[in-house]
Amino acid sequence: MTSAESRSCALWGVRCMVAGGFPQQTNTRRYRVAHQNSISTIEVGAFDNLPELRILFLNENQLTNAGVPVDVFQGAPNLRTVYVVRCG
Repeated sequence: MTSAESRSCALWGVRCMVAGGFPQQTNTRRYRVAHQNSISTIEVGAFDNLPELRILFLNENQLTNAGVPVDVFQGAPNLRTVYVVRCG
């Protein structure tokens, strides 16, 4: 596995990001790609235990304000950028 692969994680076919949904072995990944899915909700706790997460791509999903709780990203203390384009 290259260093770039060890820092990223792609998700496909996802509709809801649930609390504890990321496997323990991915908790050091810096980038998450979850674009072009059907994600409409993200549960509080979905990003818990992801201390290295820096960038999250959520483009082209079904997300709206109603599906994303205010404190949903509190479990990712180093998250700096969330891309949410063409959602809803």
